[in-house]
Amino acid sequence: MRLLDEGPAPSEGCRPRVLYVEDDPLNVEVAVASFELDYEVLCATNDEAACALLRAEGARLLAILLDVQLQGSKLNGIELCNLIRGRGERELSYTKMCPFWRKSRSSS
Repeated sequence: MRLLDEGPAPSEGCRPRVLYVEDDPLNVEVAVASFELDYEVLCATNDEAACALLRAEGARLLAILLDVQLQGSKLNGIELCNLIRGRGERELSYTKMCPFWRKSRSSS
């Protein structure tokens, strides 16, 4: 996993690159562990970092995974997705994600 402020990565081989935009460190950890064998995962924790990574790496990205809420950002994930799509440089795959909460059922 490479974060924006770590600078350029050494050659990562032939794995496709994906951008994961998520503000929750635990979700980032789980996603990176799930994807890192098959993909080079670039991570951004807010909309500004995502845009910076897109400017630097956009041509080499296979897909973008976005948190819908993106707390602490000016744009939420849907607004960020619309902004990225509006650039129209090329077609990318997008997945918008949101947390799933399960209410526990209490027995009466």
